[in-house]
Amino acid sequence: TVRAVAYNALQVVYRETGKMDQAIEACKLGLPEALAGGQIGTIVTAYRILGGTLTIQGKLSQAAAVYRQGLTTAETRSEARYPTYSLLRLHLADLNYLWNQIEITEDLLKQSQDLLESAGNTWGMVYLRYLLCLVKLASGDRLGIPPILLEMEQIASRVPGAYYTEGLKTMVIMIKARIGMVNRGDLEDWIVPGTLPKEPTTTQLEHMVYQAHVLVYLSSDSPPDILGTLAEIENIASHRGHMFWVIEIKILEAMVWQKFGSLDHALASLERALALAEPEAIIRLFLDEG
Repeated sequence: TVRAVAYNALQVVYRETGKMDQAIEACKLGLPEALAGGQIGTIVTAYRILGGTLTIQGKLSQAAAVYRQGLTTAETRSEARYPTYSLLRLHLADLNYLWNQIEITEDLLKQSQDLLESAGNTWGMVYLRYLLCLVKLASGDRLGIPPILLEMEQIASRVPGAYYTEGLKTMVIMIKARIGMVNRGDLEDWIVPGTLPKEPTTTQLEHMVYQAHVLVYLSSDSPPDILGTLAEIENIASHRGHMFWVIEIKILEAMVWQKFGSLDHALASLERALALAEPEAIIRLFLDEG
């Protein structure tokens, strides 16, 4: 278990410095150590970190295989009903959503919900509801979203100061922006052009991508301001090999160009996003952004 934790710490260093292949190798070395240690939390964490790192790199099929392997491990060890393993189901549901496999996504969420609720796993309960919001968006059920957002905020309020508080805030605002429930007055401590941290952590970068979505949805600024912010985020993500987020930024960039009437630039950005997304059949990002 100690060695597994050490490999986890090593992959963080590699990932934050853009050495994604080394980060993945550290994850792979840490996984058997976690299994040998036998602690469920460490085992699940090892699978989640490896799958998450592959996802950030844009290797969704490999990430899904890792999550499935983790669930198979749970079955083999007669631990499939342990709520912690449901976090792997949520990550797998997230990937299936990106592939536009909505029925599979819903099924995985149903498998997870009771276990997470009974265990009081607050992050799992919040993450599950975020995915439920996405499913409702995909099905056109916008009226079903506000009650779920309220549940997310109520759950998070039980554990003030939790590590995922900032992530929850950005997720909620992004969903609200998509259904017209937020405006600029709601955005406190938000990213603005020219103020991005030069060396953000991976978590900070993820939040910035969420926030970039909202800036584009609500934007009334001039194109150079918005495009400059997107370019800053893209440069950081690209330098670190976080290609999944590069796809998202290129889609947002295309939306900005289209919004301000420059169709040639919009098509160029969209073509780049499509080229990056096609190998992994990432469909939903394009459908969600219209």
